[in-house]
Amino acid sequence: MAEQPKARIQVVGPYDKARNGLQHCRLDRDLRLDHNRIQASFPDLLTDIDLDLLTLAGAVSYTDRTVRRRRGVCWARNLEVHVPVSDTAFWQQPLLCNALIRCLALATGDEWRIIFTQLRKRRQLQPSLRAELRPFADLSCAIPFSGGLDSTVGLKLWQAANPESSALRIGTETNRDVGEVIRRTSAGWQPTRRVSVLLSMRVGSHPEPTHRTRTFLFFTTAALAAKLAGVGRVVVMENGQGALGPSLVPLGDEWPYRATHPLFTSSLRDLLRAVWGGSAPSFEHPHLWHPRCQDSCRMT
Repeated sequence: MAEQPKARIQVVGPYDKARNGLQHCRLDRDLRLDHNRIQASFPDLLTDIDLDLLTLAGAVSYTDRTVRRRRGVCWARNLEVHVPVSDTAFWQQPLLCNALIRCLALATGDEWRIIFTQLRKRRQLQPSLRAELRPFADLSCAIPFSGGLDSTVGLKLWQAANPESSALRIGTETNRDVGEVIRRTSAGWQPTRRVSVLLSMRVGSHPEPTHRTRTFLFFTTAALAAKLAGVGRVVVMENGQGALGPSLVPLGDEWPYRATHPLFTSSLRDLLRAVWGGSAPSFEHPHLWHPRCQDSCRMT
């Protein structure tokens, strides 16, 4: 059996010390999360656990992009990630750790080991002076929005079916091009309220292209925004062709693609419930049995 690619990556906090023998990812340099941009949309402060969750999602995505697969030899990689958190005892709970590993393995087909380390200095956020006290009182759901065909068509159809309702539209911008696509495709959509999450990673000029943790990052930030807004539903606009098809017909040696599959969102919700004490927004798939061409024709 071919040897798996291996990596041991330490995510290092701004004031933490890097350990020898590990590859290092320095927060605010190699992995940047604009926490203040998220905080500006909500009157309530993000908790330390919320900030830890964002760091975890970013660290997993960084590792997934940094470590190349050996396609044609083996798909899986052996990945060890050291993540700094505010409360190691909380994150080391067996129920939470098992849910995390199950979710990542289901999405990527890799062997993951997540080691939580103590963050030396917690990040201090300031409450937004511009946020309304009840800015999201009229929302019925949260919608992850990438600016792609499915999310654009799905959001338009949702607006047509719910003319009296409003939705929280969450975009996760990983580079300028993605941010520009999101802004252009959603310009003028008044019935939705936009929350933008900005994340950048220094992963070199040839990152791993499969990036199976992409929706782990996007849906985690969407669920966090939904929780902060007091919304109990995250509506995934991917149609059945994209959500179910790739898992039924894998390409070559690849792990079945389940990025927007209901099995994955169910596993992710189990993880989020473990993080947030049993309560987490549900994930809904209203277009699961709709062909893409059918939804596109309905929009026109």
